[in-house]
Amino acid sequence: MKTVAFVFVLCAIAGHAHAAQPTEVAIANPGFEAPGGDKQNPIAGWMLSQHAGPISYESKIDTRVRAQGKASFRITRIQDQIYGSISQKVTIAPAAVDRTVELSAQMRTVGVDKRGWVLMMTVMAPSGNDQVRSEPLLGKHEFTRVKVSAKLPAGTRELDIGALLMGGGSAWLDDVHLRIVE
Repeated sequence: MKTVAFVFVLCAIAGHAHAAQPTEVAIANPGFEAPGGDKQNPIAGWMLSQHAGPISYESKIDTRVRAQGKASFRITRIQDQIYGSISQKVTIAPAAVDRTVELSAQMRTVGVDKRGWVLMMTVMAPSGNDQVRSEPLLGKHEFTRVKVSAKLPAGTRELDIGALLMGGGSAWLDDVHLRIVE
């Protein structure tokens, strides 16, 4: 009887582990290797922005420093500004509602100060928008996988994903993934 119970528990654990496989949600240009966008948004599939005022960030594709593949995204603050960002809007299928999504990316910093370089995801739902941010990377960090997650409330149809540089220095983003994890 103990053997049967043990086998049942093992089968249940194995079945549960198999059922919990993350489902990838398609995003545009996750490795920053697609050909360029347009003059206003030169990174294909992504939108660049800053708080206000004159251009305060240099943003570009970096083919010399990357976590994997052929390129990464790099942003450098060139004059005082509250934040600079890269983001994209992602449409969410109704089947993802009431489930947990996880945004992850490889992130790197050199000389980042103040409030740091953060990964962010904004859930856009009828009940209001809710933004989650990673802990900030400060100073110098080699590429490291950073993650944020959120449960999607009823009516969610869109996410805004990306990263914010909220201090001086340079920061990189690469190998971005959005997955339904629960």
